[in-house]
Amino acid sequence: MNTNISATNQVELMCLRELSARIGNDPLLTQASTGNTSIKLDGVLWIKASGKWMADAIREDILMPLDLADVRERVKQKVDPAYRYCGASIETAMHAILPHRVALHVHCVNTIAWAVRQDAPVQLQRQMEGLCWQWIPYVPSGLPLAQTIEKVLSAFPHTDVFILGNHGLVLGGDDCGAVEDLLFEVQRRLAIRPRQSDSTDYAVLVEIADGSTWDLPDDDEVHAPATDPISREILSLGLLYPCQAILSRSSTSTLFRSVPCPILRTNRTVDTVLGPS
Repeated sequence: MNTNISATNQVELMCLRELSARIGNDPLLTQASTGNTSIKLDGVLWIKASGKWMADAIREDILMPLDLADVRERVKQKVDPAYRYCGASIETAMHAILPHRVALHVHCVNTIAWAVRQDAPVQLQRQMEGLCWQWIPYVPSGLPLAQTIEKVLSAFPHTDVFILGNHGLVLGGDDCGAVEDLLFEVQRRLAIRPRQSDSTDYAVLVEIADGSTWDLPDDDEVHAPATDPISREILSLGLLYPCQAILSRSSTSTLFRSVPCPILRTNRTVDTVLGPS
């Protein structure tokens, strides 16, 4: 594979790195090392490496160059290219089969809020009207997701927005600017106004966390799932999307639970969003 980078391609790669950094620094789009971006240049698929943080795209070399023809051939042979290329993103197959020059995949919080609903495909018809989009029912990441999107593209070749059930968002376009504009438009359409939750009793939570294995977030928005009754009911039913399991480090489907409050004289418990340190 020829990895000599022309001056023009260097500019294109810098645009992708800058876009990746902007996306990676927005927690409503990217959490930790989740999400990935890519660009296809002269037969090379430049894609974010597995485990790299998009937020570090300017400071670090987060992109891997892969032979696009070889990656696509492996997908055709039903072999996941992520197993062939050490360190490649688990979504390498998906980025390779997309016809778009630039592609991005994010775990957009507002998108996921729609995508976990049982009636998501119906509700999204109104929200996404006028865009070339398709709904993708949940399938595991990697080759299964790539194959599913490939089938959808065979029927709807002009699709440039894919909403992934219980997962996130995939966008494609001719260049970084077009993809970012499309992302902003989808964000605008899917923006959700959070419910007003009860205030957080930090004195109680500090007492619970003191001398324990719990960390105490100091962001009121983080505590909202515990102080809002509707959110507590939803979360009590278990995992809604894979990243909840990955980032929570939970060995069960239970993400949140009540813990005893030592400074209350009754047998009350406090629902918390405290996390293991």
